[in-house]
Amino acid sequence: MTLTSLRWLRRILLIVVIAIAAIAVTTYWVLPVWLSLDTWRQPPKRTRLTPSDLSDLSVSCASGKQVSYFGYEFELPWSDIDETKTKLYPDMVVLTFRSGLILMFGVSPPKLWLNGLASGTKFSAKDVQAAYGTRSDYDFIRMLYDLTPDKMNLWALSPGVHYRDVYLLTMKSAAVLPWADDGFSRIRHEGYRGFQQGNPQVSPTIIVDLYSDSGGVHFSVFQKNYTGKRVSQAEINRMTGTLSRTSDAASSSVAVGARNCR
Repeated sequence: MTLTSLRWLRRILLIVVIAIAAIAVTTYWVLPVWLSLDTWRQPPKRTRLTPSDLSDLSVSCASGKQVSYFGYEFELPWSDIDETKTKLYPDMVVLTFRSGLILMFGVSPPKLWLNGLASGTKFSAKDVQAAYGTRSDYDFIRMLYDLTPDKMNLWALSPGVHYRDVYLLTMKSAAVLPWADDGFSRIRHEGYRGFQQGNPQVSPTIIVDLYSDSGGVHFSVFQKNYTGKRVSQAEINRMTGTLSRTSDAASSSVAVGARNCR
């Protein structure tokens, strides 16, 4: 092989090495960064929303009922339950009131989100906890809701960081419902922490998710066909503020007077 041929061969090899390196850099870092930048410029719906502390902490003084389902009990500020329309499921009950109001109450096991993320992958729940820096569903949801496009790590060296942020924002867009546009609040009661989506004075639906070491508790209030005045925040607070665990998982309903109100 002549000297000229060797020079050409070296040039070709150098071009190949540079091309492979360029492809590797593009695949490993440039594409993930581009994905982050594109998501930052056109973020999924409602991912810029973050919850704030609930401002109205008043509690309704209306007489109503104390109900018990799935090992939890709480007070309702309404007493006109139409028992013939009650629908009971393994982990959820739907209560219909004669006023047209509908309340859905459900429960979920501890670490439902964390175990769900680990399900179907090679990672364990502990791996997921370590990856997201969370130890409970509440911690994970709080981290999810607090993440916004402006908090993305746009220039991180690890492609995993870019994929994680984009994935979390996509998940947040699905978890934050349209009613959060009217109000998005953090809630804290003794032993329970969570979030409320919706303003009862504006939204046709109010969603409250509370978490404790025992699991998740979920209230959904539908007032689209409510014939009375709009549900108040004080009435929502009456339910969530009286929530407690019971030793009996059976369902029950007992009339109560106004308690713990102001």
